[in-house]
Amino acid sequence: MRQPQPISVAEHRTRLLRVKRLARVCSGRIALSSEEVLASLVGSLLVQAPIDRHNLLLKAVVEVLNVGVPPDKAEDLVIELRSILEQLL
Repeated sequence: MRQPQPISVAEHRTRLLRVKRLARVCSGRIALSSEEVLASLVGSLLVQAPIDRHNLLLKAVVEVLNVGVPPDKAEDLVIELRSILEQLL
């Protein structure tokens, strides 16, 4: 069986940008290249302990705030992005 070849971070970004719904949500609100936000959200989908999930979601919110998303929009954006990623995974 042929082993899959590793792909670069740039290729991951390109693949994520092809997901129109994810790109639309991010457009004008957050750079999709914010690996910290995506990593925290993916992690929140993978961990089993509720406290770990909660902490990763909070980390994602902080990262979104750090890139300039207004505080009143940050939590909704993180929830929407997580929902899209959950469907993709």
